Amino acid sequence: NDSSKSEQSSQVNGDTFAKQKKEFESVRAKAENGEGAYQLRLGYLYEFGRGVPMNWQKAVEWYEKAANQGLPEAQFNLGNMYSEGKGCKKDSEKAVKYWTDAAEQDEPNAQFNLGWAYNRGEGCEKNEVKAVEWWAKAAAKGQAEAQSSLGYAYATGKGCEVDTAKAIEMTEECCKKYGFQINPRAKVMDLSV
Repeated sequence: NDSSKSEQSSQVNGDTFAKQKKEFESVRAKAENGEGAYQLRLGYLYEFGRGVPMNWQKAVEWYEKAANQGLPEAQFNLGNMYSEGKGCKKDSEKAVKYWTDAAEQDEPNAQFNLGWAYNRGEGCEKNEVKAVEWWAKAAAKGQAEAQSSLGYAYATGKGCEVDTAKAIEMTEECCKKYGFQINPRAKVMDLSV
């Protein structure tokens, strides 16, 4: 019967929220004690509204505390918040600063984002060579979007020499991550359109 299904669903959602609220309280206490990993987690809970109403300003505040302790994931998240203007004034230069801090600690998602910032010249001077360098670092760690971007760079020669073999290799690696297959006859790239 539909009403019992609705009651069960309501109970499950209530249980989930109760667990999230309990986690929030536990994490907040440790974050307020200065523990960086919990400051990062608290920022996440605020950003996505887990166990607490969503509050991007508080997310930025807690990510910043964790970022100042050198946590690369917090630096990456904080860069994203500044890039998108979530909970703070949009500031591409600050985004690049935080992504650089994280990328220099081998955070592959920050390396990918930093590559795009250099590719577009957002928050930094446009530099396609640096874009390729950062994408290559992220791609070596298996970051699929970086593999795709690097494949395109090799195919077009933007920021590097044209290298069709590397373009195909990077594109295949990216496709594997997403479960796609490349038709072997389609390995001839025509980007002249």
